[in-house]
Amino acid sequence: MGGNGYLEIPYQDVNRGRLTAYVRWGFSQNPYASFSNDVSVVVNWPVPFPNGCLFALATIVRSATEASSNDEVTIQVASLGAASGTFEYNDINGLYTIKNSVIPGFYWLAIGF
Repeated sequence: MGGNGYLEIPYQDVNRGRLTAYVRWGFSQNPYASFSNDVSVVVNWPVPFPNGCLFALATIVRSATEASSNDEVTIQVASLGAASGTFEYNDINGLYTIKNSVIPGFYWLAIGF
């Protein structure tokens, strides 16, 4: 498995017959030089899902300097589509300017059919 990629898993459903589940994963760089409010990032899947994306998650990558900051930043899924997903950085306190050297990006995982 590489940095960005996908996996196809065929399976047999009792009611619908033969189906394929798809897993996509990757890393998305923080496109903002800095931000101090909530901002969105669109991730284009490596290969679009034929029928749609059902689930996604993300985890932020933080540099060592983040440990000294009092700011809290989370990431959440804002919307999912067959070709892309939108993730949102949430600056919980909104007190500090977060630089992309502190949060260079996030890893994501998406599952669909």
